[in-house]
Amino acid sequence: MSKRKMRALIGGREARQRSYWWAKVRITTYITLVVLQLILIVYASYWGLPHVGFSGLLWQLIATSTPALLFVYVVLIIVVGVKMNRLTTYEERHKSSNFEEEERKWRKNAGLLGLMLVVLIMIGGFIAGSMGVFNYVKDLKSGTKVELMTLNEVLYKHHVARSKRVYDLFFPKVGAGEYTMCFASCSEKDKWGLTKNHYFKFSQYETDAVDQVLRGVLVNDKAFSALQFMEETDAKGLRGRGFREGLINGGTPAMYLVRYYPHSHVFINATPVQGKLQGMGDK
Repeated sequence: MSKRKMRALIGGREARQRSYWWAKVRITTYITLVVLQLILIVYASYWGLPHVGFSGLLWQLIATSTPALLFVYVVLIIVVGVKMNRLTTYEERHKSSNFEEEERKWRKNAGLLGLMLVVLIMIGGFIAGSMGVFNYVKDLKSGTKVELMTLNEVLYKHHVARSKRVYDLFFPKVGAGEYTMCFASCSEKDKWGLTKNHYFKFSQYETDAVDQVLRGVLVNDKAFSALQFMEETDAKGLRGRGFREGLINGGTPAMYLVRYYPHSHVFINATPVQGKLQGMGDK
C-alpha cells in the first residue's frame, strides 16, 4: 500500500472518530436539556416554582429561558453540527495531495459556520426577548425598587393536574396552588394615563410573603391568613377564589411600601404604611 493511500486511510479513520465523538456530545447534551425541562414542568405543575426574592428571580429565569435554549440547541445540532463535521484540521489538510483545494474548502466551510452562528444567536435573542428572558437579566443588573402602592386584589387558584385512572398511582389529581396579588401604584401611570397596576405571583409554599400583606387586612370584618384562605378554598372544591378592593378594610385603602424587581415583577417584601404616608397616599 502506497504512503498516499495509507495517509488517506488514517485521515478518514480520524475523521470518523471525531464525528462519532461530536455526535455523542450533541446527543448527551440534548437529552440532558430535555430531562431538565421535564423536571421543571413536573415540579412547577405539582409543587410550584418559587416566585419571591432573589431565589425566585433565578428560578423564573431558568424556567423562562430553558424552552428557548431547548429550541435553539435543536437548530444548533442540526445545522451547525453538519458544518462542524466538514471542518478538517491543518494536519489533515497538509497530508492531502491537493492542499490548496482543501484549504479553500476549509475557508468556505468556516465562513458558512460563522454566518450560521451569527444567525442562530440573532434568532435565539429574538426568542429570548419574546419570552421575557431579558427582563430577568435586567433585574439582575439594576436591582430592586421600592414604591408606595395600595392593595387592589388578592386571588388564589388551584391548578389541578389530571391524569387517567390507570396512572393515578403515579400522577395523583393534585396540583400547585398559586396566589396573585394586584397592587395599584400611587405615583406611576400607564401609557393611557390611568393608574398603573402591578401583579405579583406567589407559590402555595410562599405563605409567609403573602401573610406580610394580609396581616392587618380585614375582609368583611374578618382577618385571615394565607394558609386559611387556601384551605377554605380547597375545602369548598373551588378552583379559584379572591376578593377586590371594595371588600378590603371596608373600602379603606391598604397601603404598602413594596420592594420588587421592576422588569420581571418579582416580589420581595411589603411594609404596611400608616400615619403621614397614609395620608399622602390618599391625596
